[in-house]
Amino acid sequence: MFDSESPKLEQAFRILGYAADTIAVLTFAYQTLKKQPPPSWAILVFIVGLLFIFTGKRLRGDFIIIRREIYLDIKKWDGSKTPPEDLMTSYRIDQVKSRKRQARYLVYQDYSTAGHRTVDVINYPVQEKAQALNASAVDLEIDLGTNVGYGKKCVVYSRCEYVNTFPGVNSEYYSVKVSYPTKRLKIAILLPSNKQCQNATVTEIVGATSETLDALPTISENRRIISWEKKNPAFNAKYKITWNW
Repeated sequence: MFDSESPKLEQAFRILGYAADTIAVLTFAYQTLKKQPPPSWAILVFIVGLLFIFTGKRLRGDFIIIRREIYLDIKKWDGSKTPPEDLMTSYRIDQVKSRKRQARYLVYQDYSTAGHRTVDVINYPVQEKAQALNASAVDLEIDLGTNVGYGKKCVVYSRCEYVNTFPGVNSEYYSVKVSYPTKRLKIAILLPSNKQCQNATVTEIVGATSETLDALPTISENRRIISWEKKNPAFNAKYKITWNW
């Protein structure tokens, strides 16, 4: 089966690109010495070489996420307290494929940005990494081991419990960053019985720009489950689900 992401194919593209550009540059130099304009084919070869080099370096990140599923269970929300108190458990299931010959660390960016995380359970060793530019944000670095060669697939499970992360009385949100190329992203949010969903939207944030997507989340009949799914979410984008309750 043809593998368009193979490191050997990536290397072949780079070699062809550098070879084509070398031939083109030598041709340009030779024609300059003869005080003649470079032939059109040399310009075309140079452009093709650049395309080959770009194609050989196109892969981003050590991993590709075949499918990411995130489930949030907001088990408690008490508005009688000031500020309101809540308890939430998150579950994340990642089907991961290595894109490099030696890939080891999978990083969950912005894993905790508010409230207090009390428990982390994961099927691989994990280490917290505080973000330098945001003291309240934490990344998780997951160690998949030293035998994760190109093409190896694995499933990463994690569960975290959070306290007081949804203080909004009328509306709240949950966001996730797509820091690896991802083929499918699914998010489901289970709300407590005393805070049912009225409506929900999804915003795609890339850098300083944001766009509210036409594809709205699905709200269950009892208005306690918000679910949203997207194929091929944008790389390096943040998806924010906002709901009124």
